[in-house]
Amino acid sequence: MTAYLATLVDGIGTRLVDGYRRWTLRRQTAMQLFQLDDHMLRDIGVIRGDIPHLAARQAADKVARERDRRERQRAVQAHAPRVPRPTAREVAEDIAFRSGSCAAC
Repeated sequence: MTAYLATLVDGIGTRLVDGYRRWTLRRQTAMQLFQLDDHMLRDIGVIRGDIPHLAARQAADKVARERDRRERQRAVQAHAPRVPRPTAREVAEDIAFRSGSCAAC
């Protein structure tokens, strides 16, 4: 039951964050395109009435790519072997050994 709730909360949080990110990107893109004059929009093949649709599609695509990248990184980290980090003493001994100044080595 606890795992189910954790998964549920994680899914809701992800959807909320992704929705906010989509809204922000859509708004930024639309604002930038609306600032262009009609001649510049025509040069890039955009009609002013298409801007909301184009901004929404671009934002959804970007958020989906970011989500896929995060999921791939999590999958790699989940399957990566855990390598213990050396302690500060081990690092100091290694440096002393490599420099040839280790009296105990």
